[in-house]
Amino acid sequence: MVAGFIAFSCSKADENLQITSFKFEKENDTNKAEATTLKADAEGKINHEDGTITVTVDAKAVTALAPTIKLAKGATVSPASGTAKDFSAATGVDYTVTSDGKTKKYTVKVTKKS
Repeated sequence: MVAGFIAFSCSKADENLQITSFKFEKENDTNKAEATTLKADAEGKINHEDGTITVTVDAKAVTALAPTIKLAKGATVSPASGTAKDFSAATGVDYTVTSDGKTKKYTVKVTKKS
């Protein structure tokens, strides 16, 4: 029997292109109508390898959510943190992280808590 393992590592350049935190905070909710407001904070699950972020929110509508996004040092993101976006499409919303002239795309998909 032969045993082995494969080690995966991120290069420094890859680490500079990471979203380190993606969340919707109740206090920053842009929906003012009681029926659509966030009931609680919601933290995204980030998969750096696939470039995906999934978030489950306790809200009736996801058409104007403004995430709080934290990034690796020196990186920028578009759309910017705090910008309200419509997350109702099944395809999600794309965010592009830029650092040192390189880019990485993350797709954010939001589902409503049942």
